[in-house]
Amino acid sequence: MTIETTIDPKIPLTLAERTEAPEFLRVESTWEEYVDLLDEINYPIFYLNQTIISIMGQASISHEVLVSTLTYLFNRHYFSLSDYSVMGSSVLIYIEER
Repeated sequence: MTIETTIDPKIPLTLAERTEAPEFLRVESTWEEYVDLLDEINYPIFYLNQTIISIMGQASISHEVLVSTLTYLFNRHYFSLSDYSVMGSSVLIYIEER
């Protein structure tokens, strides 16, 4: 499988437009532009090093089994510790100091 990388001045706003773009999409952006897009776009986007990143594709079965196993093990270990929560990857996390 070949993964294309695109740096484009505009990110697709709809899922239909996104499916026409390469599987791996990078768009240079400011943090403020990224935050503004979060409420507008209905597919996952991430922000790293002044770049919006979007990856479209399906996880493999072995990947999903590994994720489920790790979630189970982390939950068992951290269940009794009130300062920790185990969550899936769909939760947005923002650490201001970073």
